[in-house]
Amino acid sequence: MRVNKEAAERLREEAEKRQITQQDMLNWMLLRGLPSQSQGDRGAGTTGYSWPTDLTNPEDVSKKNKGSTGVKQLNLAITSTAWNKLHCFSNSIGLSKARIVQDLIIHYTFTSPENLEKQRQRREEATQQDNQYRKTPLTEEQLKEFYRAFNELIEKEEERVNELFDVAKESYEGRLSESSEDDS
Repeated sequence: MRVNKEAAERLREEAEKRQITQQDMLNWMLLRGLPSQSQGDRGAGTTGYSWPTDLTNPEDVSKKNKGSTGVKQLNLAITSTAWNKLHCFSNSIGLSKARIVQDLIIHYTFTSPENLEKQRQRREEATQQDNQYRKTPLTEEQLKEFYRAFNELIEKEEERVNELFDVAKESYEGRLSESSEDDS
């Protein structure tokens, strides 16, 4: 499709800034920038998106074109999901795909560099936490040492509990002997 020079230049600049291809940049914009048209979403146990038939194969749809042809030809492959989303959106609002893509490229709002940095830091922290729990299995010696220390702790706790019961028992026995003397 043909877009104006401003849209072509912005797509190229944003792709370079993020160090991805223009094709990936356009896919990103289409998938994130256009409203959802599908009924359902992909996930485990699904067969894919379900696109509304009145938008995929419309009858009597008139569309407004851009009014002028663009000066730059975009010859980029996009995913089928991005294409279906663009096609359905084009049919639902009655604008040409070229007009939608051109306006989307020009007006797309990207995440600020500060927020991108915050997201990157959060991802790194999450990765570090994940890696922290991914350790190599313990050796047989390490397992023996762990169980020895664990059993030692259990024995100490049992001793403390027994001491508490002994104190409680002595306190209780003293009260029993006092109450039996009062009864006689």
